[in-house]
Amino acid sequence: MDRNALVMRSQGYPGSFIKSVFSVLLAAWLVLAVSAARADIPGEKIEQFMALSGIGEMLESLPGQIESIIDQLVQASANPEQERKLMEAVADAWSPAAARASVEDFLRQSSGAAEIDRLLQWKVSPLAKKMMAAEMVSYAPTFQEDFGRFMEGLQTNPPDEETSQAIGRLVTRAHVADMMVESMVQVTEAMARALVNAGMVDNEEAVAGLRAQLDSMRAQLRPRMQRRATLLSLFIYRDASNAELDEYSAFYESDLGKRELALAYGSLEVALSQWANESARALVGDR
Repeated sequence: MDRNALVMRSQGYPGSFIKSVFSVLLAAWLVLAVSAARADIPGEKIEQFMALSGIGEMLESLPGQIESIIDQLVQASANPEQERKLMEAVADAWSPAAARASVEDFLRQSSGAAEIDRLLQWKVSPLAKKMMAAEMVSYAPTFQEDFGRFMEGLQTNPPDEETSQAIGRLVTRAHVADMMVESMVQVTEAMARALVNAGMVDNEEAVAGLRAQLDSMRAQLRPRMQRRATLLSLFIYRDASNAELDEYSAFYESDLGKRELALAYGSLEVALSQWANESARALVGDR
């Protein structure tokens, strides 16, 4: 995710940046859920769902991603000191408590007790728990080193065709690459929106130019993310059988699985929108 790049490199983000952001977000995206039915959802079930779905980890990962984006923007700026001061004011407006509250409210409005119960039943199933445990290795301190060694091993011991196809189906059905790209674009857009709302960017031509940059960013990132998602999934799910991979990916083609993905995306959008509004207020206060 890469919030709001007012100044983007003409060829998109460098590979090292994409790798660092992707590894943080992959686990959070591979496990998210919900369906429909308006009913009051007990607070403890909302908390349990956020913990089991990966939404909580996704929110916790955002501050680190924001810092990475700030570094990229500062490096590309003609006035790095001024750029850093501005971007740090935006970053400081991020409130974990406020973001979590906005997502909890979104889930209550967008789902219902019966649907959350169904999702929680899925999350505690043996297969879901096994796959979630595998996904959590993305947060391990040694993840990058372990993944690097795994990649070296692939040179002499590549996966068989059946496993490669099973992994490909999971990446496609769970929309991993699409979520990664949209996460980056939304973060970038949220930061830009904060500046617009604060009256610091009011030129319609500049805003239109930013939208064009975001479209270009999507096109540039998608093939890279597809490749990266496949390689990371080969590593993360290396202990899962092909049958388990297919059963897990099939869930995301079900109505309930599609609802999970929709709620995950919605949670991210709500959290970033709340942050953009707070950033605008912070920037106005600093002027």
